[in-house]
Amino acid sequence: MVRVLIIDNDDSFTYNLRQLVEEAEIQTEEVIVISHKDVTLDDVAPFSHIIFSPGPSLPKDHPMMFEILEAFEDTKVILGVCLGHQAIGAFYGAKLSQLKQVVHGQQREIIWDSTTHPKLSLPSPSIVGLYHSWFIDSIPEAMPLHITAADPTGRIMAIEHHTFAITGVQFHPESMMTEQGDLFINKWLSQTV
Repeated sequence: MVRVLIIDNDDSFTYNLRQLVEEAEIQTEEVIVISHKDVTLDDVAPFSHIIFSPGPSLPKDHPMMFEILEAFEDTKVILGVCLGHQAIGAFYGAKLSQLKQVVHGQQREIIWDSTTHPKLSLPSPSIVGLYHSWFIDSIPEAMPLHITAADPTGRIMAIEHHTFAITGVQFHPESMMTEQGDLFINKWLSQTV
């Protein structure tokens, strides 16, 4: 049975994510939220699926995400949303950059890269909701990640690990502006390691 732990990185969207997971077609045995300040690796161990929530500041200010990736990258299904997406990128060596203008509460079209065969792609193009001021700027070829979606300017919107069940999305599947966030979460919940 699917058991989901959401790491709350002090973000108001965390409980929207929880609601999206609880309302998914894929049945979950348990959906728990724990603050990044309180969670331990022992807390993480019993769960099959881990979500890193959005949040303020930078991944380095939320080091527990790095500890979880180091301990469980090959044994858990992991999703990073916005800040969580950036944390996955940073953990594997991607460069982060700051936007000149923040993108808060904006709806954008993104294109999924069918050549990478993303496990969690939505119909392309997809309409998604964005709330961020930092982003993954580039992913060197030597990294174990590939880009699975980008906006029309080429900015990275989704990544997946080559081997492990690790996915990051810059957009917010829980936002009302993301037209098929429920489909995305159902696909994610159906993954196994």
